[in-house]
Amino acid sequence: PFNPSTTIEYSLNNESFITVEIVDIKGRLIDKVLNNSIKDHGTHSIVWNAENYTSGVYFVRMIVNNKESEIKKILLVK
Repeated sequence: PFNPSTTIEYSLNNESFITVEIVDIKGRLIDKVLNNSIKDHGTHSIVWNAENYTSGVYFVRMIVNNKESEIKKILLVK
């Protein structure tokens, strides 16, 4: 659980285009944290500030080189 921001960490095996999206429980896009940004190999982190969103379950969807690679559940508690 987090309030009001959370750090999203990810690792890449090689230089890649990455998109990080936040979606709600119904699958609706809530926020696009990164949009097809090029990142070097290694570990990276970004912060999602959710102070303008309601409490609930959200999902972090990572798309690497135009292929969905991972979905993680996060819980915003206010």
